[in-house]
Amino acid sequence: MKIRISKPVYHIENWDFHGDVKQFYDILPEILTEMGIEYDATPATLGRGGKRVVRDKDTLCLAWHLHGNLPDIWHLKTAYLPDYFYFDKHGYSGWADLAHEYDYDIDIEDIRDEMQAFCDNYITRNRSRAIQPETAYIPKEPYVLVLLQRNNDTVMEFAHMDSQELLDEVTELYKDTKYTVCAKSHPFKDTLKTHGDGDVRISPDVFHATGSLHKIIAGAAAVYTVNSGSGFEALLHGKRVFTSGHCDYHWVTTPVKNKQDLQDTMHLVEEPVDKDEILKFLHYALNKYFVNVNDKQSIKGRIELAISKYATSL
Repeated sequence: MKIRISKPVYHIENWDFHGDVKQFYDILPEILTEMGIEYDATPATLGRGGKRVVRDKDTLCLAWHLHGNLPDIWHLKTAYLPDYFYFDKHGYSGWADLAHEYDYDIDIEDIRDEMQAFCDNYITRNRSRAIQPETAYIPKEPYVLVLLQRNNDTVMEFAHMDSQELLDEVTELYKDTKYTVCAKSHPFKDTLKTHGDGDVRISPDVFHATGSLHKIIAGAAAVYTVNSGSGFEALLHGKRVFTSGHCDYHWVTTPVKNKQDLQDTMHLVEEPVDKDEILKFLHYALNKYFVNVNDKQSIKGRIELAISKYATSL
């Protein structure tokens, strides 16, 4: 048996903001060699209809940015934070194994300080998947923040309310309250070609925030999103996050499927969030689930798991 690496050349050349994708695919052959595993590599494209993985007999394929449930394919993709990656049997976001199973028995006292320091450092350094400016144009507090997504994003398959519906309903919900509704566009909205209704209309009643994601999240009383990666980043701030679409971090959010759910959960904006549960989930996701490009052992462990599961399927 050998492993085939489908290398996302286009992504590396065009969207590798932190250089971590190139680093990840440079280190994979090195790790496989150390493990004594035969491998080859083939380019994978991100274009629609492009060939992303070449399958072959007795070959375990590492596919880029796909999802599915074939015994010979495992799925790789950037995770929500720089340096972290999915290495998952079924995919990412709502397809990911983490979206369906999470049970972590750990004493919060053993990890609270470590995880809080990680979150504080990440926020202070203004890090994010997309490069962030240092300044931000934000409203006066109090405000609730709606983190928008492109409605043609693949993860919208899991949306009960898409970005436009969510923004419209949240705007109506808070119309006569002390809260301003603030919205931040998807960072790629102006740089990626959209299809159909990919762009979200922001009404005159909504404050359109620009600039640093972390500065905008920091002042928010609560955050609403479908299942955006920036919703995961809001958890690093210890914010209450409402999600209108299935995702792999739903374990520590408040799911809302419709207008009634929004109304029924509105009071939670004024109530404290369980930050310990958030830190516990973040510790699991970042240390036990995602692989880290700077941690060879995390990658080796997932490769061994993939090989084991593939062997049992033959």
